[in-house]
Amino acid sequence: MLANACYPATFGRNGEDVLDESYRRAGVLLPGNFSTGLSPSELGLGHVVSEFLEGENGLRPVLLKLDKLNVYAGKGEFFKAHKDTPRASSMFGSLVVVLPTPHDGGALVLRHKGEEYKVDFADTFKTTQAPAIGYVAFFSDVEHEIETVRSGNRVTFTYGLYFDDETGIREGVQKQYHPLIDAPPHQKSFEDALKAVLADDSILPGGGFIGFGLTHQYPVTKNTETSTFHDRLKGADAALKRACEALGLEWHLRVLYRCKQQYSRFDRYVLAD
Repeated sequence: MLANACYPATFGRNGEDVLDESYRRAGVLLPGNFSTGLSPSELGLGHVVSEFLEGENGLRPVLLKLDKLNVYAGKGEFFKAHKDTPRASSMFGSLVVVLPTPHDGGALVLRHKGEEYKVDFADTFKTTQAPAIGYVAFFSDVEHEIETVRSGNRVTFTYGLYFDDETGIREGVQKQYHPLIDAPPHQKSFEDALKAVLADDSILPGGGFIGFGLTHQYPVTKNTETSTFHDRLKGADAALKRACEALGLEWHLRVLYRCKQQYSRFDRYVLAD
């Protein structure tokens, strides 16, 4: 039985792999311990990645790297709310393929910026007559959890999604190319609004800077430079970048620090690379 061949699944915490079955209870096999004929390319899952790659990014090659096989058995296995640990700075998301094995429970719950989405493939498989698989893709900074599997076995393949600009992740990857797609509607509306602000002489009459907070989170270490992410912005952040470029604006990524001052009721803010 596949579940019996698995090892207890760990998860990332503070840069380390941790085994804590009060937080995650599941089985795992790494690619060196199993083989599969499943090919996301042949199944046409490339268009899923295009949901992330809007506008000019739609032409960028993307690497899909098989990360692991998971089995959540119907003996109360689960994974509490968490965010994925990026394996490299070029990793921007994950693709999870759910196999049509009979099971109850195990819904995938996604949360980001106050929004919540639940995907329950167990119910979908029960009503599907033709052979089918389930799949979902999400950015690395999207919180997600797997609800308790009550019966059967929930079996999944997880693929890391990478921009093809990093060395050292070539083994076990599939390359995808996608046709250029039009700029998303929210980019055009933002571009028009920003253009109106720039044309208003009453705003910053002496010149200045306009700053926008990013929607998504990005993996950083002690030596990470902000320039690392110039070509790796995701979703709405990438749309913001393209709008600035379309208007001929010079843009930079900066880190904003809020410094608490001991003897003042005002905070001090510092911008840094």
